[in-house]
Amino acid sequence: MDWLLADGAQPVLGAAAATAAGLLAVGAFALRRRADRFDNSVLSVFLSDAGTVLGALAVTLAVVSAALAFGVEGVGTPLWLVVTVVGAAIAGGLLVWRWRAELASQANRYRPVTPTGAPERRIVSTAWEIGIVAAGGAGLLTYMGTADHRFGHPLHWILAVVGVLLGYALCIGAVTPRFRLQSPTRKS
Repeated sequence: MDWLLADGAQPVLGAAAATAAGLLAVGAFALRRRADRFDNSVLSVFLSDAGTVLGALAVTLAVVSAALAFGVEGVGTPLWLVVTVVGAAIAGGLLVWRWRAELASQANRYRPVTPTGAPERRIVSTAWEIGIVAAGGAGLLTYMGTADHRFGHPLHWILAVVGVLLGYALCIGAVTPRFRLQSPTRKS
């Protein structure tokens, strides 16, 4: 288990993590494009939120992979790669669970959401609101858990960013599809 806490450059692990980050970024882009196809529906909100989750995980994995490849003290330990991969697996499981619980059985998930006889209204995600709160809490906990002295240190800020991104992705994955209808736009 000493390899989990080993410091120093580990370019092979960094390259593997960078490849996974690239795949997550491509997945995020594909989900965002797919969400545009089902504009103004609950499915669009879910796909957009899933793209946000994958994007946040891609950035997290990219930060950890760069730290691993260049041997950044603290962040460049394989432990943070394991934490990030476990967080990504949990976020993926949450997305699958939310899909099966909320959308898999709905026949009208492709249909635009507008009350009958009402003017056309846009549907927007509100999952980010809860995600921001969870991200702040996760970042604070990560910072407090890794800081071993009273003053700030860039290493701990980077670890806090990893905690923020993981908390954001996990929370959005847990609450999606959460949405509201915007007020109808008036034509002048």
